[in-house]
Amino acid sequence: MTIGQDRSSDDLIRAHGSLVPTITTKVRRLGKEVQIICRNVFGPRPTLSQYIDTPEKAARLEAKMAAASSHADPAPE
Repeated sequence: MTIGQDRSSDDLIRAHGSLVPTITTKVRRLGKEVQIICRNVFGPRPTLSQYIDTPEKAARLEAKMAAASSHADPAPE
């Protein structure tokens, strides 16, 4: 839908469907000056971090933690 309203762009999408835009950053220190260079690069889809960035990941983590705590031995008093 981004490229066209009809099926004429299917070949183009198939050819480049595995590439995604990714922001890359590079920090340079030149004496006391700091330069931060940001670029948009198209390349293979990067591996996502393990951090919780979606509600689905949060729900899975909560379920995993709940299951782990129910199997844990109770702490001695």
